[in-house]
Amino acid sequence: VALMTSLGDWALQEGLAGALNAQNMANVLWAYSTLEVEHRPLVTAVAAAYPRLPDPGTAQTVSNMFLAYSRFGLCDAALFEGWARQLRSGAVPGELTIPGLMMIVQ
Repeated sequence: VALMTSLGDWALQEGLAGALNAQNMANVLWAYSTLEVEHRPLVTAVAAAYPRLPDPGTAQTVSNMFLAYSRFGLCDAALFEGWARQLRSGAVPGELTIPGLMMIVQ
């Protein structure tokens, strides 16, 4: 836990959350949620940076982020709406649907 907290603090100090692509963001969120290390400042920074990405990633990337957020018990309505909007518009390639995302978080 201490190592992941230190890594998260370092990433924030270096401004790395905004430098990640969608897949890297999903990997970071997945790692923290899988290890059950809740680093809210890092998770919040990733959430804030995601809508500004030029490439939203694949449906699998979005579902991994959604799953990580649900594991933390976080609900960022603006972020979730952004993901849903991208899925509805077809901007996110893949087979995942909005009902599929809802099954992940239930």
